[in-house]
Amino acid sequence: MKKVWRIGAVTATAFAMALGFTGSASAAGYVAKAVNVSSSPDFTKVHCTNVAYAKHKAAGRACFEPYGDEFWVLDMSADGYYVEMYGQVADGYRCEDHKGAAAGWTRCDGFSSKIPEGKRMVFFTGVMDKGKMVSSSTDWFATT
Repeated sequence: MKKVWRIGAVTATAFAMALGFTGSASAAGYVAKAVNVSSSPDFTKVHCTNVAYAKHKAAGRACFEPYGDEFWVLDMSADGYYVEMYGQVADGYRCEDHKGAAAGWTRCDGFSSKIPEGKRMVFFTGVMDKGKMVSSSTDWFATT
């Protein structure tokens, strides 16, 4: 189990560095701003990951919905930080949620024509402070 976690941490770190998630938006491939929605994802159809950091056991949650290639993001802490979801197939995909905890679930759905079908996507969630990653979840995988 320790080896699997280490591989996930290395993948997330390499992924973040390769796409420049510490501030370089231009290297990210495709970036979308999350929009407010009045619902939550259908948890029978999504793959989710949670992110925590020092003082918060649950800082954020993000889910990937393969049908429609939608990214769902939930900021769970009203602390001034924001939550982003990152996905990687051949290109990188980033969903930025700057709406705050009061917004509830938000969604990015502009990737459907960009994400190739039937491929394996690695994704993770990050807590961000002014473009710098404060914490990230472990890697999760889903078929697009």
